[in-house]
Amino acid sequence: MPGALKNALDGRVSSGELYRKPVMALSASPSDRGGDRALASLRQTLGALDTVVLEDGRIVDLEVEARIRAAVRALSA
Repeated sequence: MPGALKNALDGRVSSGELYRKPVMALSASPSDRGGDRALASLRQTLGALDTVVLEDGRIVDLEVEARIRAAVRALSA
């Protein structure tokens, strides 16, 4: 996980603003492993923040889904 992201999340520990909030972590990578280690590290950090990490989340907002799909397509181009 990038240091800047880890620092941003660590800064939320004392605030409690993520406490018991549902979150979903995803990654995209051109490699066969698809960012597995970074994703595992992110999930570990989110768990330490006492968030509710959704393993099989579903995006119900069609606009958000379209934006995510477009971003993934741009990454894989």
